[in-house]
Amino acid sequence: FAGLRPIFIRHVLDGMRMATASGAKIEWAPCLELLAAIIERSQAAQGDPFSVPGDDPDWSWTVQSAIGWLASALSRGASGVAFVHAPLVQSLVLALYRRVASLPAPAESQRGDRKHPYVAAIQTARGAAVDLCVLLVFWQSKDPASAIGQAPREAFACSPELRSILEGELADRSSAGWLPRAVLGRYLTWLFHFGENWLRGQIANLFPSGDIDLVASAWLGHLQNDSQPVGDLMDRL
Repeated sequence: FAGLRPIFIRHVLDGMRMATASGAKIEWAPCLELLAAIIERSQAAQGDPFSVPGDDPDWSWTVQSAIGWLASALSRGASGVAFVHAPLVQSLVLALYRRVASLPAPAESQRGDRKHPYVAAIQTARGAAVDLCVLLVFWQSKDPASAIGQAPREAFACSPELRSILEGELADRSSAGWLPRAVLGRYLTWLFHFGENWLRGQIANLFPSGDIDLVASAWLGHLQNDSQPVGDLMDRL
């Protein structure tokens, strides 16, 4: 499938995502090769002179479908991708994030349902990519042979690249800054578990004083979609 047009690959990925979510047995080695090929082709794409009506306009939708499929797998923890693929999975997650970061930002009119910001955020490529980064840590924590699996409360301390990504997202105080905050608000419980010290240092950026729109996105993501309030953070919240 790796050599096909983006629209065909995208539909294959969507089908695989549904199969993965339903617990189907997946042979992950060739699947991860397909994801790597998608990243490579999307980076090299300069437009298709042979495109026909109905084709995807570019690779952005296929990249987002790749993120959704991998997120579906990582959210299953130990029953998802086999941990033998851990180095490749981490490199793919980071590469997919960087690929999305290089895409044009969506227009303000595409912000979606702000009453449910997490749901709206993960329907965008940027929100889905941030979500995938957090799911990577969750998946790594289920590997008893890994450094994160052996000390999950120190996961962020062991993940400098991930910390850098999330800190960069939280530095965005523009109108688009609601996207990462909605996602990270949804995972506030996990962030506290995997990186309490880091989170305490980023609370002011996650809930930026004086910007009600960004604060509301983080709060609604937490209150609507997280598992429970984080009692130990109530003094800061």
